Amino acid sequence: AAVRRMVQTLLASIAERHPQAFIYPLTVAASESQAPSRRTAAAVVLGGLRERHAALVDQAAMVSAELIRVAIQPLDLCRDALEEAGRCYWRRRDPAAMLRALEP
Repeated sequence: AAVRRMVQTLLASIAERHPQAFIYPLTVAASESQAPSRRTAAAVVLGGLRERHAALVDQAAMVSAELIRVAIQPLDLCRDALEEAGRCYWRRRDPAAMLRALEP
């Protein structure tokens, strides 16, 4: 726990001097990390940065959310098309419909 606090303090002091270098990674860690302790630690450092650089933190959050959205959307579309193609082929026994489902 002591090492974690020291690392967190070090990150906070570096981030204070160079916020642009830490904003995006901290934003992603605070919102997307699977580890609760990492998510909490990132949120604490990000909260400290928000006090002095609110506009930068808000803009980074917006950019991060948009990047995640556009990265996930093509994967979802691809998965949906594959599921539909599978239904066409296996349930309806219609290979032509399967191929149409896979067209862009």
